[in-house]
Amino acid sequence: MAAGGKGANQAPAAQRAGAEVRHFSAVGADAFAEMALELLKADGVDLSDLKISSGPTGIAMIFVDGHGENVIAVLPSANGTLTPADAEKALTGLGDGAVLLLQQEIPRKRPSGRWTRPGRRMSLPFSIPPPSSTAPGPLRPRPRSRSPMKPNLAS
Repeated sequence: MAAGGKGANQAPAAQRAGAEVRHFSAVGADAFAEMALELLKADGVDLSDLKISSGPTGIAMIFVDGHGENVIAVLPSANGTLTPADAEKALTGLGDGAVLLLQQEIPRKRPSGRWTRPGRRMSLPFSIPPPSSTAPGPLRPRPRSRSPMKPNLAS
């Protein structure tokens, strides 16, 4: 068992590469949260906008079949408690030249235009859609430049 996930892996990597990183998500008050946050804290990732939920921390289980194909089962839990007001607070202070990385794994009913509005004035926003083919369509911040990344998709 290991802590991780797209954001929890990418945030420390960007911090190690010299970026100033602020990670926005929610964790529960449990052992999974401690494990996940330990890695982010060790690399100096700014967790000032982290939300602590009374429920469990989200987890994912990755199953790999005999052909090397994987299936990822996700239980978002704490991230499901995030609200547009939480996002507005987390996005405060981001300005021109900031990079906004959206993973779109927070329940679709929660986000609104308020989540992505700052992306319109940023020079390099990224959007990483969830790998599931049944996932809802991507959020559309409509910035001047957009670079969607599509991991885990079969060619």
